[in-house]
Amino acid sequence: MARRGGLLLISVILAFGIAFGGLVSSPTGDLGPGRSAGPEVCPRPDGAAGGSNAAHESRSSCQPPHGAVLSNGCPLTQRGIPECGTLFGSSLTYNADPTPWEREMGEHLGVRRTYYQASQVGEAVSTVKADLTAGRIPWVSFKAPYSWGDMVAGQGDAWARDLATRLSQVDGPVWLAINHEPETDGDITLWTKMQERLAPLIRGIAPNVAYSIILTGWHSWYSPTPAYRIDSLYPRTKIDLVGFDAYDKYGNNQGTTTQTDMEARFFSKIAPWAKAHDVAWAIAETGYGRLAALNMPQWLSVTYDQMAAAGGVALTYWNSTAEKQIDYAIDTPAKQQEFTGVLRRSPKLAGSRAGFTADGLKG
Repeated sequence: MARRGGLLLISVILAFGIAFGGLVSSPTGDLGPGRSAGPEVCPRPDGAAGGSNAAHESRSSCQPPHGAVLSNGCPLTQRGIPECGTLFGSSLTYNADPTPWEREMGEHLGVRRTYYQASQVGEAVSTVKADLTAGRIPWVSFKAPYSWGDMVAGQGDAWARDLATRLSQVDGPVWLAINHEPETDGDITLWTKMQERLAPLIRGIAPNVAYSIILTGWHSWYSPTPAYRIDSLYPRTKIDLVGFDAYDKYGNNQGTTTQTDMEARFFSKIAPWAKAHDVAWAIAETGYGRLAALNMPQWLSVTYDQMAAAGGVALTYWNSTAEKQIDYAIDTPAKQQEFTGVLRRSPKLAGSRAGFTADGLKG
């Protein structure tokens, strides 16, 4: 009798659980009305859900690789896009190793821009690995191996698959662009079609790669050629990150005597556009010359703060001596002090094995 009573009780419990939607056996627990067990929402450092501001809240769900977070507590998406916070970094002339410069500043770059020909995939992958080891997000630009028309026809698919496969095997996120600043390099409609072919191919193979496009800031918003405006050339496929190259032209060889207010001229246009298109945005190249630095020494820190407030995910400086129109390089004590100040207060990949102490020695 006791055995029959026990079986009856078990049957009643099972029937109760089934009737009420699996409350007993649900692996996710009681999610409440209208909720589903989707990807976890990224927590903010202040404990609230989502990103740090409205511009960040539409970014993809938080599934960071290896628990990747920034030093400010903000998580990264699987493809390395910060859910909040604004990275700061630079390129160097001819892809030079930034380690000696970082040692002088006592901080490593948050993001590093490098540039390659299509034949330099092996060299690029080696640099990507070194950047990730040093705690830098790598942002890599390639020239396509064939003309835009040939790429649209599929002639570069094997190259793109090989590139994506090799990048998918590195231990961390990578930002990738193919043919940046395209506006005056050929038939821009073919460039757009090339991006529409390559983006899904590369993103499908490499879940750690953020596929980016990098445009000239002036053409995107002010070009007299309608085809070069961003709404005309923007690819109709998933893009993870849009970068803009935009500089302070004060003191250039064209006689510009007005300092560029990046928020008024660019950020105020980019931020609402990016939000409407559900895409992250960044400044891929920027710089100011010696005369600009004398006229407004704090231009870089002001620009960084404006961008962070507008929701941009990264600002990378063009620290190159190769530019002929204006001396953008960080080559004076005042410019170096300004750059270092911004770098030291900007977030970086947490847990880097290449941190430096304040005196510049490796920690």
